[in-house]
Amino acid sequence: MEAVRGQSDRLTRRALSRKQKRRRRSVSVVMLAVLLAASCVLIVNLFFKVSEIRVENSVTSVYRGEQIVTASGIKKGQNMFSLKKNEITVNLLDTLPYIGRVDIERRFPNTVVLRVSETTDYVGIPYRGGYLIVSSDMKILNDTFLAPVEMPIVYGILPTSFIPGSVLTAENQASIEGLEAVFEQLAHHGWFDKVTAINVRDKLDVSMVYDSRVFVRIGSISKIDYKFELLSETLSSKLEDDFAGTMNLSTAKYAYVTAGGMRFPAGFFDIE
Repeated sequence: MEAVRGQSDRLTRRALSRKQKRRRRSVSVVMLAVLLAASCVLIVNLFFKVSEIRVENSVTSVYRGEQIVTASGIKKGQNMFSLKKNEITVNLLDTLPYIGRVDIERRFPNTVVLRVSETTDYVGIPYRGGYLIVSSDMKILNDTFLAPVEMPIVYGILPTSFIPGSVLTAENQASIEGLEAVFEQLAHHGWFDKVTAINVRDKLDVSMVYDSRVFVRIGSISKIDYKFELLSETLSSKLEDDFAGTMNLSTAKYAYVTAGGMRFPAGFFDIE
């Protein structure tokens, strides 16, 4: 009986010994992991700090390189791993409204490269004796008293927001819906430099001037993608390059074309 008890005690001691060894190994592993993590943090904080911010391969005629760097919000001495690309992009887009695209690159150990391009798709909206310049994503880019050149002029909108960088709002939000629908099609067809005037006072009766020679009645914004496809096909394959006149697309079935001088409806160029 005592022999059995002794053997049991020896087995118990061995089991405890094995547990203690496993516990010591676990503690050692944890301590090693902590030391490695602390070493990594120390290395990152010591060696991966921003010391240079470059603006490379950027297409902009409005902003200088130092303006872009300042607007990014990146600071020298900042940890490279703490940079948040989304935050930097928002800083640039909010501060420098004409910027349309942002690319950010970390070049380790300590250089950040910024690449930006300007938006080129925008229109002018007359108001209070001046113009708001608005991009295709409905962002106000500028507030100017000079008449815009080489861009569409939009009539029929009464803006209620005027601060560059903010989103355009209007007294008649239905006109904003009409403008958004037209913007999408102009961007799709690359016609921001072809359309000279747009009227969106009534989203059920939108109209515009193409190339200063064709008055186009779009009608409602329903099926507007099909209407623009019909317009594109008619201009490219069914009319002479110098055709001047009017075109009615409001039925979304056929393009009704009338040659001769453009015929504008009453109030087309009214600001209010």
